[in-house]
Amino acid sequence: MLNVPVNVTLDVKVAQYLALFIGLIMEEEIPESSYLIRMISETTLHRKAPDVKFSSFVACAILRVIMGYLFILNMFVVVVQAEEVVEIFFDVLALQFLQQVDDMAFRLAKLDVFGKRLKQASTRKCFRAEFEKLPFSRRRKMSIFVKALYFINLCGLMAGITAITIRQSLGYYYCDAIHTNFGDEHIWQDAIVFNATGWVERLDLIYSYFSGVYVLNGTSSGRPVYTEQNKFDQTPYKEKTGAVIKYCHSEGAWVLMHDHIRKDLSTDNSDCPWLLKSVSLFHFFMFVMIDKSYMYSLLPLQNTAGDSFF
Repeated sequence: MLNVPVNVTLDVKVAQYLALFIGLIMEEEIPESSYLIRMISETTLHRKAPDVKFSSFVACAILRVIMGYLFILNMFVVVVQAEEVVEIFFDVLALQFLQQVDDMAFRLAKLDVFGKRLKQASTRKCFRAEFEKLPFSRRRKMSIFVKALYFINLCGLMAGITAITIRQSLGYYYCDAIHTNFGDEHIWQDAIVFNATGWVERLDLIYSYFSGVYVLNGTSSGRPVYTEQNKFDQTPYKEKTGAVIKYCHSEGAWVLMHDHIRKDLSTDNSDCPWLLKSVSLFHFFMFVMIDKSYMYSLLPLQNTAGDSFF
């Protein structure tokens, strides 16, 4: 729904929490509007600014509160969608700039930048009115109210980002299955195959045999592991062993592996005896394997609610 990445690195998670906290502090529409509504009564407003309707004053304050919550909502969405720290920094900075555009336009209007009519509107007496200082008891209640409002908003943001972080760590956003197509033209000659009796055979490895459905089967190094399914009914193999697509930390890449097949003897003792491998990548999501040689590169897949295809 929010196009959340399947997982992110620890530094990005820390940056997400900090960005939401700092962004909430920078947001000023909600506390200012709440303060004005609570501190300025209808009688006081009519005495200080008789040309301003109290209903208009309240409507303006409510609209500012709505703008504030829209800012918080937009900030939350762009933060949870980010996959890099610098992306979070620039997105939150851009949102803060957009929120300040109206204040900058108001100040420029007072300087007669936009014409005499807007200057007169921005320098009306109501904008310069000073209201009496309220009793301490009422000011204290208002202070508690604003602090409570900040606390509630902070709890809401932290609860949302925490729920998404937990889901990412549990693999909630991983694709349930992927459909693979390795093409018909790629062959590795004289690959090593360990048969059921333990003997080693030299056979040609035809990559198209590994095309088909791979189903999510746990995780490894915080990333999904996909296991090959039966070609006829897309169920797990009962007697044979299927191939596996997973992330290999020692290679720093996504790999296609099979327990009984090796490209040559030099890879037999490797912790990742891959048959296909990507270029060095650190992404958490699945990739398409497409290249003209056995050294396949990987391109990002679009994560969907159901299956993904490549």
